[in-house]
Order: sequence, then C-alpha cells, then structure tokens
Amino acid sequence: MTRRGIPVIRGAGIDDANALDRMRALFESFEYVTTDTYGSHVSYALYFGAKVSIWGTATPALRENVLSDGAWAPFPEAVDKLFSEETARHEREYLKPLRVDPWNGVLDVSSGKLMLGHEKKLTPSEMRQAFRWTPSGILTEGIRQRVRSSQLWRAGSAAKRRLFAHEKG
Repeated sequence: MTRRGIPVIRGAGIDDANALDRMRALFESFEYVTTDTYGSHVSYALYFGAKVSIWGTATPALRENVLSDGAWAPFPEAVDKLFSEETARHEREYLKPLRVDPWNGVLDVSSGKLMLGHEKKLTPSEMRQAFRWTPSGILTEGIRQRVRSSQLWRAGSAAKRRLFAHEKG
C-alpha cells in the first residue's frame, strides 16, 4: 500500500506467530522509522537500531475501538488507565525526544531495551518455570482444571455464593 507516494509496510498482527521475526527483519533493514503515534513498533524500532521519529498528526485512538480488540476486551480497567490524563502526560513527557522531523530520527537502543524490558528477559528454562511449563506444572494444572470442572466443585461453589449472598442480604 502506498500513501502520498510513501510505501506503508504492515509488519505484524497480534495473532501472527512470525510477527517478532518479521518486525526485526524490517527494523534492521531500514535506517529510519517514522510514525504518527506511539505503539510497540516504536519500542521495537529503537531496540533494533532504527532512527525513530514520531511526526505528524496522530490518528486519535478511540476507547471503543480498543475495547473491541480481543486482547484488551477482558481488561477494561487497563483501557481506562490507557486513556487517562496521567498516561497522556507521561506519554508527552517520555516521548518528547522522539517528536522530531523524520530526517532527525533518534537512535537510542538503550531506550528500546528499557521499553521492552530487556533487563527482565528470561532464559527458556526460566520461562518454563515462570509459566509452569514443566512436567509437574502441567500435571498440577491438569488436576486443578479437572477438580474445578467436577460436579462436586461446582456444587460447593454454588453453595458458597448462596451463603455469602444470604449473609450480605
């Protein structure tokens, strides 16, 4: 797709298993990345060594559109925080150095690393432990799911809800 003679490249989608590899390839292929608004693409572009600028008039994000996104829908409190004045203030302050003309893009790999939590990166072994992707963790989760889907568990949960509803009323 081309807008005003400038090629626009779509790099990733939330359900794309190859998104991070494709974004890395794109950001390492271009010296400059210019966008009209902040998004994770800014962090990744900085991380992979592109000169980044946020330039032009941003298309306003609408709360309703964000809530309709499957990734955000279960977390309306987070969406409220995203659209808060506090977040807008922090964004203006934190991203101010990137609001430059495209030809003055900012090269700042350390900021990209900070934005993406590079210092908190886990090894594959640490990831397995953190998400309980271990034989014992998988077994424990399987048992937990079976217990919670049992009739006895559901009956006990229903009784508990009725009891507490009765106490409140």
